[in-house]
Amino acid sequence: MVITFRQLEIFVVAARLSSVTKAAEKLFLTQAAVSMSISEMERLLDNRLFDRVGRKVLLNEYGRGIFPRAVELIKRLGDFENFIEKKEKVFGHLKLGATITIGNYVLPPMLAKFMKAYPEVKIEMKIANTKTICNMVDKYEIDVAFIEGSCTAKEVDKLQWLKDRLVIFASKDHPLAKKNEISVEDLKNIGWVLREKGSGTREYFEKAIIGKINIIAEIGDNEAIKNVVKTGMGISCLSYESIKSDVELNTIRILNTPWLKIRRDFLILTNCCKYKTILLETFLKYALNYASTISNKDF
Repeated sequence: MVITFRQLEIFVVAARLSSVTKAAEKLFLTQAAVSMSISEMERLLDNRLFDRVGRKVLLNEYGRGIFPRAVELIKRLGDFENFIEKKEKVFGHLKLGATITIGNYVLPPMLAKFMKAYPEVKIEMKIANTKTICNMVDKYEIDVAFIEGSCTAKEVDKLQWLKDRLVIFASKDHPLAKKNEISVEDLKNIGWVLREKGSGTREYFEKAIIGKINIIAEIGDNEAIKNVVKTGMGISCLSYESIKSDVELNTIRILNTPWLKIRRDFLILTNCCKYKTILLETFLKYALNYASTISNKDF
């Protein structure tokens, strides 16, 4: 059995685009050439790789097993060619995943600096809650992830990145915003607007909060939560990073709860079975170095 690099490349592009037509356009081939390559690869493997649904081609169970391995082989060959040609530039396409707090408020400044340092790198970022991002790492759908919750996936390597703190806050006109110190009873007798189940913020909040509280809304977006809280409808708990600009504008007040300190780590995740390309290694080193330049007091 001899499967060529070109066949693997065509397979991967078709799988990502779920279309023979789009794969042909991207690879500057005819549709017939793409179809023939996939059919020949299936013949050599003695297994179908796709389910044909209308004009779409969707990976079947066997194809989903082959896909990450094909991607790895392509990346390894790319690194090999890079080494042979003695290219010193870092280039390529990097797929990132980030939880909502990190993706919206923490990563953008670092990514801007990284892309300025390495202009030939293209970055694609998926933002979702912790559970979703962990699943994407586990399934090889992204190269590296940044999360604020815990990840139980077995084949995932974790690196501590930054420190973070969660704060409880209310509208500047909320009755609790006028109190010097908030008690446990104050928090029990008020309505809460929280992140959805599956988010890292919700996970840490539930571990730290004392007793039963009145949850009046669950929302999967930090900006929406802040807008609801600003109306005076309830109070909430989010990363300081996600509300600090609102605090500076005095539209939100952090409530003083000296008896409740919620600290957590931001983590970097990679799949332990995934081959780390030169680009990925460079990015990981850059992220860790970036973290070392930021004081923990800022998080």
